[in-house]
Amino acid sequence: DIFFYAYRLSHPLGEWSITTCLNAPTPLAALKLDYEQYGSRISVVEQLRGKSGWLTLVRLAVTAFETTESLIFSGCTDDGKPLDQDICEKLLNIPANAKPVPLSASIPDVLESTSKRRVEATIAEALENNQRLFNAERDKLERWADDKLLSAEEALKNTKARIAQLKRDARKANSLQEQQDIQNELSELERKQRRLRQDIFDVEDEIIAKRDELIESLQQRLRQKTESKTLFTLHWQLV
Repeated sequence: DIFFYAYRLSHPLGEWSITTCLNAPTPLAALKLDYEQYGSRISVVEQLRGKSGWLTLVRLAVTAFETTESLIFSGCTDDGKPLDQDICEKLLNIPANAKPVPLSASIPDVLESTSKRRVEATIAEALENNQRLFNAERDKLERWADDKLLSAEEALKNTKARIAQLKRDARKANSLQEQQDIQNELSELERKQRRLRQDIFDVEDEIIAKRDELIESLQQRLRQKTESKTLFTLHWQLV
């Protein structure tokens, strides 16, 4: 009996398979795809039966505010018609009826130019996403800073108002006991007022520290880095 097991990509065997495939040599080759072996219908691929063309896959990593990785397919038929990402992915789902055959040929300009445009478009999209992430982090910091300062300043304002009221009450006190009670509360509130003022300074220092972190992340984004690697290029024929 034959048993089949499904492994997650994060499983050690899955990680080994991915690493091995990424590092495997992939010289230019020709591949014949057999549509009948697929077993079900894919209309966009079926239209390519009897045709041939080119396909290439680029792995792109863009590091800025965060790192994003993309697998970018580009393809075309031999008569120059470009194939989009979805068609290229579906085309590679079709089983081959033989092993790839080494090929000595020149890659057509239309394939190289299409691949270059798609890589550039993906980089631009990744940087836009990074800009949105940065803006969201900036807005989040500003809302947090406003809330922290407002809360600290409100507590100080209430304490100041209570101190002012007690001073007015002290001038109207009718007994020494009442005067003592007021002065005790005043002393306690003045100590609290000093703590609240220090709290505001601490909050401002914390805000400055977090803003410095955000500025550092922005500088990191300005040092953006892109890495691209062509994983394979092949000439396909769909029968």
